[in-house]
Amino acid sequence: MRVQRVPPTHIGKVASTIYRVALDVAFRRTGALFVILRSENHLREIVLKGDAIYDSNRHKVDTAFDEALPGKSILSLSRTILVELSSLDGAVVLNNRGKLLAYGAVLNPKKKGKTAATEGSRTKAAIGASNYGISVKISSDGDITVFHKGKEFLRI
Repeated sequence: MRVQRVPPTHIGKVASTIYRVALDVAFRRTGALFVILRSENHLREIVLKGDAIYDSNRHKVDTAFDEALPGKSILSLSRTILVELSSLDGAVVLNNRGKLLAYGAVLNPKKKGKTAATEGSRTKAAIGASNYGISVKISSDGDITVFHKGKEFLRI
């Protein structure tokens, strides 16, 4: 597995875009989950079959919508569209360059991570997904939490 190298200025743009969208979602009190993969090769390990863009098992209704988004970077999508995509049930999954890989995706990471029995499903998904990169969980009460390597890294 090779980690994709990304210029630091590009990473900053992706991070600031996710942060602005996370703030919008937090104020709406709807909740969301973003996953930024360390390597695109991990996509099949965490996203349920049929949920990724370009997946051959994807539902026809979803593929019709995908055609408006393929290869899109979150940097080229409007904040309104990103907020709406993130409000769908499931996660928004990106590569570390900001390319949209999945939205409304059910996560089932092979590496689960340690979670308490009292944790919600979004938190459990965020912790498991963070073993493959960074996950940003926005809870419906407005908290924004960043996870990395299965552990809480930052709470806003």
